[in-house]
Amino acid sequence: MRLLFVADGRSPIAQNWIRYFAERGDEVFLASTFHCTVDFPIKRLEFTPVAFSAVKKQTSPPGSGSSRTLGLRVLIRQWLGPLTIRRSAQKLRGFIQEVQPDLIHALRVPYEGMLTASALNDLVTHPSFLVSIWGNDFTLHAPSTPLMKHYTRKAMTVTHALHADCERDIRLAREWGLSVDKPTLVTPGNGGVRSDVFYPPASREPGKEPVIINPRGFRAYVNNAAFFKAIPLVLEKRADAKFICSSMAGESQALQWIQELKIEHAVQLNPPLSHAQMAE
Repeated sequence: MRLLFVADGRSPIAQNWIRYFAERGDEVFLASTFHCTVDFPIKRLEFTPVAFSAVKKQTSPPGSGSSRTLGLRVLIRQWLGPLTIRRSAQKLRGFIQEVQPDLIHALRVPYEGMLTASALNDLVTHPSFLVSIWGNDFTLHAPSTPLMKHYTRKAMTVTHALHADCERDIRLAREWGLSVDKPTLVTPGNGGVRSDVFYPPASREPGKEPVIINPRGFRAYVNNAAFFKAIPLVLEKRADAKFICSSMAGESQALQWIQELKIEHAVQLNPPLSHAQMAE
């Protein structure tokens, strides 16, 4: 099968999706909205920037940056990003016509699903189109601006099928224009956590300290204040618990919360986890 993924190719989530089909022998093509490299075989990688993604460095992981700048970046992308979709769709349309895939899979709605829907809009015939929903596509991004509303509805109207990891997003997708006769699937999205790497032990070792991992870092839509304030409550029950926070090394707000809550002994702030580290 000839598969075209439209995704942020830097994302471990996207790479775990694409890797499976590439390694099983499908003809896999990737239109990445960000500069990236992959360590598994694909037929072709095409950089397809949208919403100012061309200015992001290839070495920068998704969601990287200071918490002070993330909110502003999100606002700029929400208000001005949709203005770039029409031009970017022309490039993606050409790639689709060249590759002639059997199926296109867009990994999240903004901007990959929006971009694909716009690219397919002017084609007389086009391949099947599947969208996978990210957790905040409908709650954070879709209602944020008039153009985000427009392109979210467009994506839900054009797509042939939808994948989500919770029933709530299927319900919201219907509200945003997904027809009731279009198939949906609710199943874990394999968000970078693979069963061959992370799995429950055969037996729990008594007395072994629990480790809680926060992988999200600082993003405009993540309530890290609630996470840190919950740590003392957990420590009241399990004083030996350890908390590892990825993508928070040197983050001043995190350091302030740790000092105020007096939880220095339990919390470790780490740099972002790379895909290679996650696989080790």
